[in-house]
Formats: sequence, structure tokens, C-alpha cells
Amino acid sequence: MTKTYTVAGIATDKNGNTAVRYANGLDKRLKVLKRDGFTNLNFIHTDTPKTKLELCDMMLGLIQFQNDKDLITKEQVDIVLRMDKEVTKRENQKRKQTLFTGSATQLLQAIQ
Repeated sequence: MTKTYTVAGIATDKNGNTAVRYANGLDKRLKVLKRDGFTNLNFIHTDTPKTKLELCDMMLGLIQFQNDKDLITKEQVDIVLRMDKEVTKRENQKRKQTLFTGSATQLLQAIQ
């Protein structure tokens, strides 16, 4: 199942690293980020939960994120790569499960 969020945006940590952040509560998320010393907080809220990719698409269409387009696009690429890696992992697990359907004794005999 794909996780969904109602909040997404950009924040910079104390070390100057800027990243896309996601949450399901704007007030709580902003409070934690401010407490932890994050700056340049720029977030959006949606009424309908959306995937990370959908939220990134929304942000790319908003003028308030024009200066962060490269960062958001890189985030989208990373999300797609992680999704592909997870699909490949599941396919490999499924393949391993279906390769051998015999008993444990038969398996031991097969690998000896």
C-alpha cells in the first residue's frame, strides 16, 4: 500500500541541507521543524491525501516553489527509483518462493 500525506514542502536544516518533507499535520510538523532549528519553511496543505509523487507535481506547479524546481524534480526521480527497487525486490522474492515447491527433504537433496 502506498503511503499518502496531506502536507509537503521544503525545509532547510541547521547544516544547510534543504530537502522535501512530508507529513499529515501541518501545525505539528512546523512546530517540530522550528524546534529543531529548521529554516526556509515553505509548505502546502491539501484536503485530500496524496502520494509523494502527486505532492511533488503539485509543488512544481506553484510559483512559491519556482526556486526549488531542481530539488523537487530530484526528489521525484529518487521516489521513482525507490519504487522500482521495491518492485524488483518483491518480484525476486516471489520468484524465489515459486522456484521450489517440494518438501524440505527434496530441497536438501536438490542442493547437495
